[in-house]
Amino acid sequence: MIQLEENRFRQMLALNNANTPDVGELDEDSLRILLDMTAFLKFAEHRGELVGFIQGLLPGKPYTSLNYQWFSERYENFLYIDRAAVHPDHRRQGLGREFYGLAFDFCRQLAIDQVVLEVNIEPPNSGSHLFHQRLGFEVVGDFRLGPDKVVRMYRREVS
Repeated sequence: MIQLEENRFRQMLALNNANTPDVGELDEDSLRILLDMTAFLKFAEHRGELVGFIQGLLPGKPYTSLNYQWFSERYENFLYIDRAAVHPDHRRQGLGREFYGLAFDFCRQLAIDQVVLEVNIEPPNSGSHLFHQRLGFEVVGDFRLGPDKVVRMYRREVS
């Protein structure tokens, strides 16, 4: 269970919702429930303000996300990156690579052998697809969540 001070909680919620539809929108209660299941969470700040975060879960959580459930049905030992968000003014400065480096380090410490995640196809998020492919993630499937929502599933082994 991760507990955040109120100001950080509000900053995280605001940054998350500013990054929709690339990440799913949350309300306060949803974020609190998600943080209760979170195993991995890192932040980036600039001048005291939150400019980015990455958040992930381990297997076996009662998370109702269909994406998480898709991975849970296929893999046993993984870190599921549920959310990664960076303020537009701070993109393309290496924060994403730094966040994933921390995620891979976390996995090595716990003997987790892979990182999994999904990226929107509909609505499109082409920048995120390119970013994850450059980091060595491989496509393991596509998943339709509704008439206007399709995601591509990615995984990368931790070496």
